Amino acid sequence: MSVTDATVEQVQPFDVERNCYVRLVGPETKAAARNELGGVVLGGEVIRCSVVTARFYIDSLRGVACDERGVKLEGRDLPVWARGRTTLSAEEASSQTSGQDFRKPALRNGDPIEFVAADEAEGALVTLKLTKVTLTDGHGREYGPGSVIRGRRTDLARYAARGRAEVVEA
Repeated sequence: MSVTDATVEQVQPFDVERNCYVRLVGPETKAAARNELGGVVLGGEVIRCSVVTARFYIDSLRGVACDERGVKLEGRDLPVWARGRTTLSAEEASSQTSGQDFRKPALRNGDPIEFVAADEAEGALVTLKLTKVTLTDGHGREYGPGSVIRGRRTDLARYAARGRAEVVEA
């Protein structure tokens, strides 16, 4: 199989699939994030995003790991990607600015907002065939030599530059 023969079925997402939930910190009347799918997301809203975006908002104390209803996840309920992250400080910071209670469902109607960060937009993604490297994504899945993955250019470009992966033509 040549590098250009990779089919869509063989390409696996690497930390860009939107299967994590984060409740954004901040007042419900102010924009907390800009969505590449269009518009802004207000504080207190629940977004469905990638593991990289979720980690960013949690680490910067601008979000809390939650379920699809907006209830904060704690202890053993925390997913692998959120364990060891500073979530208590985000809750304290939010209570000072907006009075949100993260142990209760979010006050909104509808499903979580599909969220795409600027570095996860279609133009910022790259498809690679791994040759000399094994990678593990945020969910603990391993991809070894021969795997074709699609992810953020900022995360994967260095492997192609070092000769450990080949860029697959779209």
